[in-house]
Amino acid sequence: MRKYFVMITLSLILAISFVLCPLQLFASEYTVSIRPLMLTQKERIVGYKLKVMSGKISSLLKVPIGWNIVVDNDPSWNTNISGSVIVGAAALKADYFNKFVQVEHFMQKDIEFDLSLEIITTTDFEKQKKITLTKKDLVLTSKTTHK
Repeated sequence: MRKYFVMITLSLILAISFVLCPLQLFASEYTVSIRPLMLTQKERIVGYKLKVMSGKISSLLKVPIGWNIVVDNDPSWNTNISGSVIVGAAALKADYFNKFVQVEHFMQKDIEFDLSLEIITTTDFEKQKKITLTKKDLVLTSKTTHK
């Protein structure tokens, strides 16, 4: 009798955990790039922040010298990566954002996958300009994986 009670209890625990924490059977992995960005000849990139909703940062493919980089892979699946230049000579051109990071989207019910990228530029290191890009402005190269 005790054996059946243990089996039923374990079955109930498993059933409740599946309801509360849906299985993540498939994940999509993407390499992120930006579409051509029109900057003036003197304009350089001095900061950025990529926000990922319903996913995580799985790999930073390019780490520029002279930059502070912070990755926040929050367990809520709303993650971000940000970077800022330490010294002016390390400011970047737009081609840095060609396949610069890899993100992973976990296909979960009721959570929409979305990305946004804020790029901060300057021409004189005194005034800054913010450029906000949405998912439609980004190029996602897909590679699907099975979990």
